[in-house]
Amino acid sequence: MRTLFHPDMALPLLIPLTFSVLWLVAELSMVMLSSFLFVEIEALPYPLAQIDATFITMVSERPAEWLRGFLPAMALMLFLAALLYLPSVGIIVGLPVPPIGFYDFTPQITDVFPGGVLAINFYPWTVATGFMMPLDVASAALVTSIIVWIIFNSFFITHPSFRALFPDWAKEYQKGTSY
Repeated sequence: MRTLFHPDMALPLLIPLTFSVLWLVAELSMVMLSSFLFVEIEALPYPLAQIDATFITMVSERPAEWLRGFLPAMALMLFLAALLYLPSVGIIVGLPVPPIGFYDFTPQITDVFPGGVLAINFYPWTVATGFMMPLDVASAALVTSIIVWIIFNSFFITHPSFRALFPDWAKEYQKGTSY
């Protein structure tokens, strides 16, 4: 019998469908529990809400003379980002297509920091969020990232006592591994 849904295939199709529905219910229940815990009980702010609020207060409360310099500079940066991140625009004006995602500098630092990773994120939404971030927050994030991803990773791979605490991690490291 040639049909789209053969009766003999009902049970083999019902089993993964049941697991998919149960997984969806479990995910939704965890999202509801987490949102209640983080928003209602802990009263944690949404991570990007401060950036949005800062941008709104900056645009609404700054003097007009200041905005005359800021808004054209922001428009110029958005235009340059469009040239960098839209390969079709970059090809039209004769620019090379940039690497998509991020650029990996890990092979360049492995001699000095074995196990450390260094990559620059070129995703447009990351860069666009960075436009609105205050300089002190961005510099603190940069310093923290350097300490954790370069120095601590290298320290955990090379220091004998930490190698003993994380033997699988240290054993899996190979020189020349990219990000």
